[in-house]
Amino acid sequence: GMLDSFNILNALLGEKSAKGRDHIVSQDNGLRGNYGLRVGNWKLQRHDSERMYNGNLQMEAWTVPQYTLFNLAEDIREMNDVYEKFPEVAIRMKNQLQSIIDNGYTRK
Repeated sequence: GMLDSFNILNALLGEKSAKGRDHIVSQDNGLRGNYGLRVGNWKLQRHDSERMYNGNLQMEAWTVPQYTLFNLAEDIREMNDVYEKFPEVAIRMKNQLQSIIDNGYTRK
């Protein structure tokens, strides 16, 4: 298996005794260097490209800040960036994401 893989099928299926991860990292499948980190109800997005890209239309879309933060408990559609409102959460998650990227894995 992969070094950083976890079998979370039981958690996805909703089994009560299942153990998932305390965080999830996502990375776009292109060369733009965009990442997401989900921890609890918080989601941090890191956009290394200055513009979003619509792969279906093969065109650049809108300008985005390098980091955005969303509280998914209150904003599941990710419409309200609260990065400036919760700097302590943003800094903690930025550091965690950078550590994961630098190390290349999350298992100890």
